[in-house]
Amino acid sequence: MEADKAAAAIDVHIGSGLDPKDSMGIAHFLEHMLFQGTDKYPRENEYSEFIKNNGGYENAFTSLTDTNYHFDCSNEAFEEALDRLAQFFICPNFSENSAEREINAVDSEYNQSLQHDGWHQFNLTQVLSNPESNYNRFDCGNKESLSSPSLRDNLLNFHKRWYSANLTSLVVTGKYDIETLEQWVTEKFAPIVNKDIVVPNLGEPTAFPADFQKKLVK
Repeated sequence: MEADKAAAAIDVHIGSGLDPKDSMGIAHFLEHMLFQGTDKYPRENEYSEFIKNNGGYENAFTSLTDTNYHFDCSNEAFEEALDRLAQFFICPNFSENSAEREINAVDSEYNQSLQHDGWHQFNLTQVLSNPESNYNRFDCGNKESLSSPSLRDNLLNFHKRWYSANLTSLVVTGKYDIETLEQWVTEKFAPIVNKDIVVPNLGEPTAFPADFQKKLVK
């Protein structure tokens, strides 16, 4: 009740482990595209600007198994900020005008990762894994991997197929009482469609069967 700021994080339990083979990095690209406007708030980057203009910070990340969106802002702006975040999952417009720019942003992240040994080590383990496994893939994406003619269809299909209420977890905090927070969450996030999706077992086929073990890399 005395919090200086309010904050929220929403996690979709789906990540790059389910990228289609012809559009590696699509989950990461989708994460970027959701910031570029919704039917209710169509202006590009409106969400990010609203958070910033209300003393806040926003970000997101994509991993093999999760895509996470989070922010903090002033308590006074929290209800409106929640509404903007909810629209990512209800009515994104996937503006074609911003697609090329966001591909470039993904490509920039990829090029930055080339300077970090930790990413090299992670990528090496992926390259050495079973090519048929969900671990053997290119998580980040870049211009080359996102150059498929079917990129937009893959983008829309990924969101439509996997972004489901039953695969989504939300946490909120602020100075408001629990009843108020519950009311806002229910009103704003209840329209997210529950598609009763079952997440595939990403551990099958196994990433490191016997033939892919005991290798020395120099």
